[in-house]
Amino acid sequence: MFNIRAKHIEQDLAAVHAAYGDVVEGLTFDFADQDTGGILATGGCLGPLGIMLTSYEITAGYATLPGDDFLKFEQAQNGSIVQVQGASELISRNGTTVLTGPGLNRMAFQPDGRAVRSMSANLSVTVLQGLLDKSEEPIVLGKVTQSGNGSRPASEAQLSGLVQHLLEHFQEYAASPRRGELAEALLMECYSAYLRDTGYIRGVEVAGLRPDTRGVRGNARIVARAEAFMRSHYQLPLTMADVAAHAGVSLRKLQSVFRERRNSTPSMFLNETRLAQARQRLLHPESSDSVTSAALESGIFHLGRFSRAYLARYGEFPSETLARSKR
Repeated sequence: MFNIRAKHIEQDLAAVHAAYGDVVEGLTFDFADQDTGGILATGGCLGPLGIMLTSYEITAGYATLPGDDFLKFEQAQNGSIVQVQGASELISRNGTTVLTGPGLNRMAFQPDGRAVRSMSANLSVTVLQGLLDKSEEPIVLGKVTQSGNGSRPASEAQLSGLVQHLLEHFQEYAASPRRGELAEALLMECYSAYLRDTGYIRGVEVAGLRPDTRGVRGNARIVARAEAFMRSHYQLPLTMADVAAHAGVSLRKLQSVFRERRNSTPSMFLNETRLAQARQRLLHPESSDSVTSAALESGIFHLGRFSRAYLARYGEFPSETLARSKR
């Protein structure tokens, strides 16, 4: 984990480079006021995939970020960040997001007060390429994108919510290698889903989620294969289309055989699996566990719905289970 407090950037840029490493090799800043300008940043990587999470406040000014190998997911929570990459100009302000690809990225920071407050997640294209199934088409990088006021993919909210949670509890996850690697794996899946939903990568599947149709015989085996897949991948942002593809059937067929064999739906099975996993984490917590971490590590992103569903299923709120377990 790194913590940077750089007021006179010419003197302290070496500390920024040391903290960020190759991610920002060649990074430069030009503050509007060199006497009072500065940056306060915290973050780091949680696992071997090296996804760089950063939360920072920065005064008005400009930055140049080469980032030859990195995708950058940025969300300005206060103020505005104008990013220029090639012929594209993208603006993140007050909770909207921007995705920029590899290459020179010029940024202008425009605070709504004292400083711009933002968070970002940098992902290496080389790492991403290595995780893609080699039997599929090679990675196709689309255009940079930004969210607007219209319809946004659910994966965007999942990714931004997870990034924010991990930054807020970074020390807790970093203190446990197991939790850190699990959190980073979930972050990678959310990031990949977002890239697919925005059209940034096309024609590829993340390794481990490819359809596997060998030996699917009869409705009972379809259900068994689908349930085994969901038990093994419950912590990922699965869709029922993912499950159907793994079982080697259409989504309509999957839903039909679940009604026939289980008098239920595959989504209900996945939700029950996630609730059960979250309960086990709450019944046997580590010292730093919280209700939020138990939910997120179980693949649950809607915490309000989680609390209501948990109460209906187990007769108590998640916080009550955790408090009892920690006594």
